[in-house]
Amino acid sequence: MKSDGTVWAWGSGSSGQLGNGSTATQTTPTEITSISGIKQIAAGMWFALALTETGDVYAWGYNYYGQIGDGTNTNRLSPTLISSLSDIIEIGTGRSHSMALKSDGALYVWGNNDYGQLGDGTTTDSSVPAQSLQSIVIPELGGGEDEDDTYLTTDSDGDGIPDYFEEYLGMDPESDDTE
Repeated sequence: MKSDGTVWAWGSGSSGQLGNGSTATQTTPTEITSISGIKQIAAGMWFALALTETGDVYAWGYNYYGQIGDGTNTNRLSPTLISSLSDIIEIGTGRSHSMALKSDGALYVWGNNDYGQLGDGTTTDSSVPAQSLQSIVIPELGGGEDEDDTYLTTDSDGDGIPDYFEEYLGMDPESDDTE
């Protein structure tokens, strides 16, 4: 993602994870022209999410577990709007599941649930976002110089789940919880 809100991708496109409408390999950075105004990107295994400045979420790529969130298990070669989500302020991914934090503190999750990672008390996958938690308290977003601001995007273990999500859920932010 560039500072102008455009998203660029390259590498293997085998499951549509490049978001360019193709499954071909791309050896140079290529803009995903179907989305703009992006403020955050999250990537799982062969899929990605993008959060717009207006709080909408788009997803594309591998969708075996429903991690795209469009109610199907069909791979998406281009960014697909997750129409059931709005007013989202933060996104995250695990290896094959997705998360979105709404401005009111509600946490929505979907995708692979083999180990209960969706937090719904089951091990059943979900292909649509479902509310998991209510009223998450997060540090106030600020101008970027405050130490608390970086806490929102820090991912100490590199598993795609921000540390504050992991701590709230009682997980260890220093170990990969997606395996």
